[in-house]
Amino acid sequence: MNFLPTSSLLLKQQTKLFDDVLNNKIKSGQLLELVLVSLLSLAIFGGVMSLSFPHWWHAMDVMWKLIVLLFGTQILCLPALYVFSSIRGSRITVGQLLLSTMAGIATTAVVLVSLSPIAWFFTWSMTGNIDLLRVMNALMIGLGMLFGIILLARSFIFYYQHFKQQHPENKSAVDILLLWLILVIIVTIQMANKLGPWYIVN
Repeated sequence: MNFLPTSSLLLKQQTKLFDDVLNNKIKSGQLLELVLVSLLSLAIFGGVMSLSFPHWWHAMDVMWKLIVLLFGTQILCLPALYVFSSIRGSRITVGQLLLSTMAGIATTAVVLVSLSPIAWFFTWSMTGNIDLLRVMNALMIGLGMLFGIILLARSFIFYYQHFKQQHPENKSAVDILLLWLILVIIVTIQMANKLGPWYIVN
C-alpha cells in the first residue's frame, strides 16, 4: 500500500496526476495530502536552515516564514496567471489551475526537503559566514521553485493537448509562464524582504 499515493504521482506519474485534475478525479483527501506534504517539507528545510541559531524559537520563526513565503507568493500571483493564460487562449479552469499550482508548490517543497542534507552540510561547514550561507539557501529555494514551474508548464502542455482535440483554437499558453515567472520572482524577493530578517547576525 502506497503511504502517499498523490505525492508518488507527483514524482513518478505526472501525466496520471494531470489526467486526474483534468477529469475532476482529485479528491479532497488528495489535495490535503499535497498541502500537508508541502507544509512538512518546508518546515523541515526551514528547520535545517536555522540549525546554527542558538534558540529553538528562531527555528520556528524561519519555518513559518518559509511556508508563508512559498504559499503567499503563489496565492498573490495565481489570479494573474489565470488572467494571463485566459487572454492567451487557454481553456484551463480556475479549479484546474489551483490544483496544478498546488502540485507545483508540493514539487518545490519536496525538492527542498531532498536538498536538506546539503543545506545541513553548508550550515555546519559555514558557521560564521552568514552571507554565503544566505546565498546558498536562496539558490536552493530558487532551484525548488524552478522545478515547480517546470511541473506547471508540463500541466499546461497536457491540458492543451487534451483541449485541442475539441477546441482547435485552444492555446497552450506555456509562453506566458516566463512572464509570470518574472512576476513570481519579484513578489518572492519583496515578500522575503518583508518577512525578514531570516538570519541572526551578531
